[in-house]
Order: sequence, then structure tokens, then C-alpha cells
Amino acid sequence: MDLSSQDFDIIRDYIQRVSGISFSREKVYLIQQRLEPLVSAAGCRDFSELSRKLVHDDSVQLRNDVILSITTNETSFFRDVHPFEAFRTTILPELADRIRRRKAAFPGGGSPTKAHILSTGASTGQEPYSIAILVHEFTAGQSGSNITPQDFNILATDISKKVLQKAMAGEYTKSEVDRGLSEKRRAAFFTESGKTWRLRDDIRNMVRWHQLNIIEPYAIFGIKCDVIFCRNMMIYFDDATKRRVFDTLSRLLTDEGHLFLGAMENTYMLTDKFESVRMGDTLVYRKRKTG
Repeated sequence: MDLSSQDFDIIRDYIQRVSGISFSREKVYLIQQRLEPLVSAAGCRDFSELSRKLVHDDSVQLRNDVILSITTNETSFFRDVHPFEAFRTTILPELADRIRRRKAAFPGGGSPTKAHILSTGASTGQEPYSIAILVHEFTAGQSGSNITPQDFNILATDISKKVLQKAMAGEYTKSEVDRGLSEKRRAAFFTESGKTWRLRDDIRNMVRWHQLNIIEPYAIFGIKCDVIFCRNMMIYFDDATKRRVFDTLSRLLTDEGHLFLGAMENTYMLTDKFESVRMGDTLVYRKRKTG
């Protein structure tokens, strides 16, 4: 099925508007390959009809279908390892100290005392569940401490409703749990059920899910985050969109908070709101102090 230059421009502009993902003209084949099954599914005969439908029919379902078709949703448990090691060895102890200070300042407890952690582009859930597992392991090792998993508020967002539904179920294939999980963690936190592996309910319930787009305002949360994981998303955006996203992340982050980006991502020449800090084998970003 052919994709004309004019239709490509219309579809590309639509994708960028609704998702922030930018495609150069060299990516015609990619859009053609990924959206071709959607043409007939959307009741269209060809890409020309699909492009006209995108212009005149801005339904939520069509938007979700396009986003699901065009995104890769590539993820795994403890992906790249070293960011999670930095979180486990350095940031979690800092968060525990922060929680203790907040409890002293707010004896009534509640949201002001919690450590808020955000995972954006959470896809099918492996990243936020990896975070939840580390929080559970850390608090279990704090004998005599008043730090519990309930002191951590883990939020996870993604633009795609369908992948979030899979994430919320907490059920994975054997190949998915084999990617990144040690046998010890798989045995400790998952139960085999037929052809699927189900995450323990207490770990699954540690994560709250929201369908949100990172290029749109995140003020809906009404909180400041202590840690934000925004990994392997910026590579899909043009520079203008990256700058807007960095502004959003800066507003969301506490003054002493930390931001994780993907291995191929950085803030260079895009924003002056962050400075990098090396933690072991990974670079972590924190808000640059002003004044």
C-alpha cells in the first residue's frame, strides 16, 4: 500500500501533535509499515482515506490506535541494570532520610511525608514494578525502622491505554519475566499460572496508574516528585518538544529530587535546568540550584 508524500506529512503531523513523537522524511517506510494494518481496521481503503480521517475524526479510540501502532513499547525488568543500582544503593537511603524528616515535620502523616516516584512512559509496567520490588527489598532490610513500603508513592503513566491495561494486570509471559529478573526475584515476587507469571498483589498494588501524555501538563498530580524516571522517550522527540518536556519535569521535581534519563539521552544544549551527577555507572540529573 503506497503512502504519498502529502499523506505522510498529514499523518506525521498528527502523530507529533498527539504524542510528541517526531519522524523525519527518511522514516516514511516506518510509518507505512506500522500503520498499514490500521488502515483497514479504521475502515479506510488506503492511506489517503486514513489521513483524511485523522484530520476530521479526532476520536479518542482512533488516537489510541495510532499511538499503539506507532510506539514500540520496548521494555524489560531492571532495564540497563545500572540506573536501578544507583536508585538502590544511593537514592533509596536518601529517600528514607527524607521521609524521616518529613514525618518529624508533619506528625499527621499522609502525602506530605511520602517519597513520590514517577515512572513516565511506563509501557507494560516492568520499570515501575522494578522500582516497587527495590522499595520492598529496601524496606524489608530496615529492621527496627519505621520506613515501610506505604511511605513510597509510585506513580506510572503512559500514553497508551492498552499497554496500561496489561501493566495493571501484572501478568507476564515466561520470556518477559526472564528478561532482567533473577531466578531469586522471580521466585520471590511472581507466581506461575499456566503460561503466565503473575506479580504478587502487594507489589502490584504499590503502583498507581494514569493514562497521560508526557508532552501535556502533568499538574494533575498536585504533588512534587522526589524521583522521576523518564527513560528512552526523549529519543523520539524533536528538540522543541524535548525542551517543553524538560520544563515540565523540572516543575514536577522537588529541589532535591533526581531525574533518570535513558543511556542515549541527555540535557546538553536543551535546558539549563538540570546538572548531571555520576552515581556508579550511571548519570543522574538533579535540578540546578539558582541564586
